[in-house]
Amino acid sequence: MLNKKKIVFLGLFALTFAILSGCGGMVKTTRVVDGKKVTTYSDPETAKRVEEEEKQRAAYSEELRKAEKRKPTDPIIVALFETDVAKKLKENTKERLFPQFRKEFENDPIIRLVDQKVVNKAAKQTSRQRSMSKEKPEVAADVSVFSYANVKETVGYSKKTKKTGKMIALVYTATVASHYFSEDSCQVEETGNIFNNVEVTKKFADKIKDAIKNKIGPNIPSAAAKQEIEEKQKSQFLDWLKSLKKKE
Repeated sequence: MLNKKKIVFLGLFALTFAILSGCGGMVKTTRVVDGKKVTTYSDPETAKRVEEEEKQRAAYSEELRKAEKRKPTDPIIVALFETDVAKKLKENTKERLFPQFRKEFENDPIIRLVDQKVVNKAAKQTSRQRSMSKEKPEVAADVSVFSYANVKETVGYSKKTKKTGKMIALVYTATVASHYFSEDSCQVEETGNIFNNVEVTKKFADKIKDAIKNKIGPNIPSAAAKQEIEEKQKSQFLDWLKSLKKKE
């Protein structure tokens, strides 16, 4: 008679054998996602489709690199996601931070903000996926900004007392993400006395604007070049889908 341990072992063996048997005729596909290798098994037709999509993405990226770049005076479309605020911050401070932050970008001659309702909707639609992975919500823009605000106790200099002492600091961090080339994306930080939160917020926003214009901006394709490349890629992909249907 089989004991429980043997029954469990045989069950696991059978399950493993079934899985491995099911992989017969399946195609192994390895892709790089966020710098990590991801391996999947799928039927030949699906694998071929995934491979073609990867080629299309690689070709699109290469076309963007070679494309004519925007002029220094051309606008940069920016999606400004609402600042994620630590629980330590007081409620009234939380409510003031993002409006102050967004205001610093509104009258910039180069930066054009995506309507906040559109950005908020994108964030809500993908919040569940983002909680399960590192993927960020996408909006039709050139750059996305994801910011975080926290507080910490630190040592600072008081202009009033002219002495150093403990103070509560407002700590800002942000990821400024290019929608074209990941290597252009960067991190920005700013720290200052929480009682000077307006000034700290302004300095933080200035650093982000500088990153957008001077680090990411020069590599952004011109609007005309981007449109031409996208239309070309779409046409090629549709032609490939038609060729698949003819083979069926």
